[in-house]
Amino acid sequence: MDKREAEELIYNTDLRKTLSSKGVSPEHFDKLLERRFNNYSKEYLEATYEPAKTFVLYNSIGPIEPANIQAVAPSKIDGIDRIDRASDKIAKYNSILDIAQGSIDPRVETNGLNVHRMGKAFKHIVNDSIEELHSWYKERCKPVKLTYYLDDDIYRTTGDGSHRSLYSIIVNAPAIKAEVMVYKKNANNQKAFDYFEEMKKKYNITDINDCDIRAPHQMHVTFNKDNASYKVTYPGDIREGKSYKMELLKEFEKKVQDDLSVTKHKLVTLFIRLKMPNTALELVIRHLMKTYANANGLRIDKHINSLLSGN
Repeated sequence: MDKREAEELIYNTDLRKTLSSKGVSPEHFDKLLERRFNNYSKEYLEATYEPAKTFVLYNSIGPIEPANIQAVAPSKIDGIDRIDRASDKIAKYNSILDIAQGSIDPRVETNGLNVHRMGKAFKHIVNDSIEELHSWYKERCKPVKLTYYLDDDIYRTTGDGSHRSLYSIIVNAPAIKAEVMVYKKNANNQKAFDYFEEMKKKYNITDINDCDIRAPHQMHVTFNKDNASYKVTYPGDIREGKSYKMELLKEFEKKVQDDLSVTKHKLVTLFIRLKMPNTALELVIRHLMKTYANANGLRIDKHINSLLSGN
């Protein structure tokens, strides 16, 4: 099947109508229209979990062991890696049925999926019975790779298996063959993550990104204040790997509090590092103040001079 044939099959096949004719219940599709992926953010999962290395557990389907082939309930898959890599907004704002149908955008592949693999899934949905579809996902398909997050009882695809996982959900398969790696929550990581979430609310932090490789061990921190966003570069880091560390968070918070205690004008509160050289400080202050003044039709040179003189 070439790309053109796959696209025509996708555009001309209504998944709900086709599968309903094979006996899939209307209630299943109602749930798919309401359901979204990523009810647990990838940031939260990566920051709070770690691999479980020594134990075996059981769920409703059967035993789960690290890197072992198991039958997994597709209804518990909460994230598709390939879709997330395309855009985190796709999973957040679109139903699972719309993603699988390819109806988000006329360019089908903008949802992160591959049109050839979608076409293959559609071909089987059109031609196979529901029993054959369920049997294939449970017993004959190549195992998908999933990570199981024990404490929250959810799975996410980790590389291979995005399309198989998605369409096993669509056809309401009771199980899919999977290679499962189990992760469990680290209590210290969870505590640090919660602390960071409270910090973001307290100081109106909207984003933190690492600087590029030319400036290691620095962070770009974006604050929201007075209906405007400001980006500040702070030295240091708040993570080791992908997990937040309490001691690093407290060091960072102290830097922010130091700025709050010595910055006197509300327009630059939190948005500058006062320990930088005075010449650089003056340039930053004048830029921020003049930007604000121009946007609001104000003349506030006297406020700039007052701030710089410390009065």
